Amino acid sequence: ALASRAVLHEKSKMHIGPKGTETTHGTTETETTHTRTKSSVQFALRGVHVAFDCPGIVLASADVLKACFADDPEGTRHATGDFFSKKNGTMALDLSTETDRTPLFVVANMVAKNLEHPSRHLRHATLLFLCELSRTVGESEFVCVDTVSPGATPSSLGELFALFANINARDASDVTKTGVMEYAKSCQVSIASAARCVASGDKEFNPEWAAPLELCALGATRLRLSTLWPPLITLLAALASKSGLDDARVVLH
Repeated sequence: ALASRAVLHEKSKMHIGPKGTETTHGTTETETTHTRTKSSVQFALRGVHVAFDCPGIVLASADVLKACFADDPEGTRHATGDFFSKKNGTMALDLSTETDRTPLFVVANMVAKNLEHPSRHLRHATLLFLCELSRTVGESEFVCVDTVSPGATPSSLGELFALFANINARDASDVTKTGVMEYAKSCQVSIASAARCVASGDKEFNPEWAAPLELCALGATRLRLSTLWPPLITLLAALASKSGLDDARVVLH
């Protein structure tokens, strides 16, 4: 059902009429698009909320957010904000203890175990979803897994998630695929970029990013690629000096 929603929004971009055009039901194309977007976005967010440990659900939800944002950016952001709003009686997440945190932090905390889960597919799907959510809520408007540069220093949590999404995109132990050495080198550069971000200071690196990033690093150790260990150890050492690591340190110990 989620996959169908994603296809619906992808195809709707090819058939949508001019803004203000009335439909057969008396509503404008814009109003119809916003209504459809709200339904799809909230469907995707609820799907992750109830089945965050299912790679298929999480990946399909990421595809829905991506398609909705491409089709209707304004409607997608409004629908996401409405979903997490305290004033919304149908909200799916209890934010009573997260009053000073954005939806991205709330969801990252909810799916934290996925970031260091033994399943690479679940780690990858979760990171893709968090990337799309980062763009949806405006935390990192230009984050894109396909275009993020391994050598560029990240400036947002979404960009950090994008780097680790690419790191977890393939099985490093599968030598039947081509480009193993290029993949390994790209991963090393990405991890080094994350470490530079951490070392850049609290003005550039929000201490609240530390806990999810440490879990990302711990998850990357499961790739069984020995060349990743030196940069990962450097990254974990840099994170050790940051605040907000209580949850991640439990996993590390």
